[in-house]
Amino acid sequence: MCSGLEMQEHRLIVMMISTQIQCSKGITRIMSRVITRFNTITGIAYRDDPTIMASGLMNEPRCQVDYSGRTITAWVQEMATYVKALDGKHLLEIGMEGFYGDSLL
Repeated sequence: MCSGLEMQEHRLIVMMISTQIQCSKGITRIMSRVITRFNTITGIAYRDDPTIMASGLMNEPRCQVDYSGRTITAWVQEMATYVKALDGKHLLEIGMEGFYGDSLL
């Protein structure tokens, strides 16, 4: 769904979530662009496309300065609320590896 450049920009912004307030604005701008984009072949907006099963916030998010998981959890809650407001029809996954927070201890 994203171009390579958008994916690189997305990853770069997500890497800085624990220290940069501007990051949330950048991420929401990218997500909004993707979710509201119209498929050039079908003419259907991604948020209305029945062939799309889910969107992902990020692949394997990590916060190297907070191993408790609180920063990631807060970020996921903030971003998921935003994405679901734009697209309530599709599943949303966070790409977790299955460990963070207390499971790292």
